[in-house]
Amino acid sequence: MLYAMLSEKETGDINADGSVGARDSSDILGYYSAKATHETLKYDTENKVKYLGDVTGDQIIDARDASDILGIYSENATR
Repeated sequence: MLYAMLSEKETGDINADGSVGARDSSDILGYYSAKATHETLKYDTENKVKYLGDVTGDQIIDARDASDILGIYSENATR
């Protein structure tokens, strides 16, 4: 069910609210920090980030993805 819900969402829309924004970037950084410190993440959080967070397409979720999300947010804000 989670995958079906996420398949309709835009890459970068981590919180699945329908738009890519600063909170999505923050969520990526939180995920990246949690992984770096070996924290256990909730199943749905980890899967949302893995499925929607690889904005750069390099199969790694990191600060570059967060930066690209802010770029998308900036572009969308000026339309």
